[in-house]
Amino acid sequence: GTANAYIRNEAGEINRLTGLSARNSSSFAKTSDTTLANITGLTRNVEAGRTYYFETELSTTSVSTGGVKFAVSGTATATSINYEGVLRDGTTISAATRATALDTTVCAVTAVTAATCRIRGVIVVANAGTLTVQFAQNASDGSASTVLVNQALTLAPIS
Repeated sequence: GTANAYIRNEAGEINRLTGLSARNSSSFAKTSDTTLANITGLTRNVEAGRTYYFETELSTTSVSTGGVKFAVSGTATATSINYEGVLRDGTTISAATRATALDTTVCAVTAVTAATCRIRGVIVVANAGTLTVQFAQNASDGSASTVLVNQALTLAPIS
């Protein structure tokens, strides 16, 4: 299993100090592919009975006929989850989408070339597993849509 450091405060609350952040060490591309897939490196383990705030900001490149889309997924089961994806293309907000279930698409836009999707949310974990971010083209195109290198996923336990 995964070894992590924990701390207990004077109120008896236990929080995990390690294993809460991840980054992709290489770009992640999809070509002629609208099927969402886990972005390599952006997966973290979550514990049963815990509530986590999570956030990721993902910079992309694509041709305007392929675009981008994202989802929050994983092997953990959620008692509840809500998250919002906001896609900016330069200074323009191209999409703002909310989700209340794992594997729900957010930030789905075709006509973008250098977009950034920010996803923020909270998950109450029923059964332990992983939490990950997924990516695909919004419309199948022979030119790649890519999540750039050094994007991050951060979790913070809130109960």
